[in-house]
Amino acid sequence: MEYSDKIVNDMILYLRVNNVMEIYYIDGNSNKTNREKVDDATDLRFYDYKTDSHYRREDVTKIALKEGWKEGWKK
Repeated sequence: MEYSDKIVNDMILYLRVNNVMEIYYIDGNSNKTNREKVDDATDLRFYDYKTDSHYRREDVTKIALKEGWKEGWKK
């Protein structure tokens, strides 16, 4: 399932608040040409400081769902 940026940000917040991951977005396209950006669309975009690991958007959403994220969650 494809999630909006707003939902993915909410999932990232959920993972941070619940001490699962300390994840941040990385702009891997900042030094690339437009052609490279299109060709390299599968770049890893997120970095977790807790595990020193990189993740794709779909990885982050899967982890959040596995950890119990639900739309409208409250701490």
